[in-house]
Amino acid sequence: QRVNEEIKSILVTRSNLGATIQEILSDYEELNGNNLLHYFCQLQNFQEYLKRIPGVVSIEPIQGPILWYCEDEHTRHITDMIEKQKPPRNTNKLHQEQAMRSQFYYSNNHQSGNFYSNNSWRRPAGGRVTKWRQNNNNNRHTPYNRNNYRRYPPTPKQPYNYKNQNMEEKRAAVRKFEMLGDDFFLSLAKLELGSSFTKNKRVLQTGFCISGLTVAEAKERVLAAKEFNFTDFVVNVGSVDILHGHDLIDICDDYIGLVKAFNSRGINPICTTLAPLGNYGHSEIITQKVTKFNEFIRHQYPWNHLDISPSFLNAKKQIMFECYQPEPKSVSGSNKPHLLWNKLGRQRVLKSLKQGLEAFYINQN
Repeated sequence: QRVNEEIKSILVTRSNLGATIQEILSDYEELNGNNLLHYFCQLQNFQEYLKRIPGVVSIEPIQGPILWYCEDEHTRHITDMIEKQKPPRNTNKLHQEQAMRSQFYYSNNHQSGNFYSNNSWRRPAGGRVTKWRQNNNNNRHTPYNRNNYRRYPPTPKQPYNYKNQNMEEKRAAVRKFEMLGDDFFLSLAKLELGSSFTKNKRVLQTGFCISGLTVAEAKERVLAAKEFNFTDFVVNVGSVDILHGHDLIDICDDYIGLVKAFNSRGINPICTTLAPLGNYGHSEIITQKVTKFNEFIRHQYPWNHLDISPSFLNAKKQIMFECYQPEPKSVSGSNKPHLLWNKLGRQRVLKSLKQGLEAFYINQN
């Protein structure tokens, strides 16, 4: 009941333009210091929860995100007071137009019954458009800071200039160890290490970091490589195999073959454990498979290994969802959605890698 009242209070303060799910989560964390995704795991679960709160309704515009509103007999006077506030004189016309357009969609969808609610809600009367109010105190969380979905097409990206770029500059390396991995290492290489994607590839890759890379495919690429730019490798694969439902025994056999492929090329790789798969944190089967795979990596003597999984666990061994992006995304190399690491998660992994690899490098020399 307390959480319901706090969510309603957030929706009331945004009653002019409505609130997206991301804005609700952000406002709640700012007010209470708690991330609701810790309790709901996925945005879909949280959305279903919102639909069951009395007095909360949602409207899905023709384009753009779903907007959430709140009005009941206890909050109606607050909503009226907010809507009657006048806009400032120097109002940006684009923001005002976008806000009024949102109210227009809200009015039409309400009259046509195109909203999710079990409650009778009679606002706004006559399909009127309420005035827009600019909030100068916290522009980062205001609804009109959303992307404009309806007016301008996205700006096309300029093609990357690959002239005067050699393979070593495009490939990802940490502490002189080249990275081999799937989308998790790929995003780390691209966003944190400044690596560039290989040109004219349908599946995104930079060096040996390839979207949707399985353990078996990694072994084949190591055997097929003509030469290596680096003599040391750090490996993080296995997540894609688990997401696709491969048997654990087959994944471990393929991993042993991958290490042997490296050894046949005169390389002793450093194997890393897998981070928890955030979008499957509720699945006991997936969680146990990740845990058993990590135990397999840790106990394969004389393999060198680094344990990066603690970077995503708190003191109670619970997944830190604040280290992941808000929702799963499609990737170019797999048909399974990936909940990738956000800036915090990538920085924590990079710190763990640098510290561990530095120790290995010192021992080698």
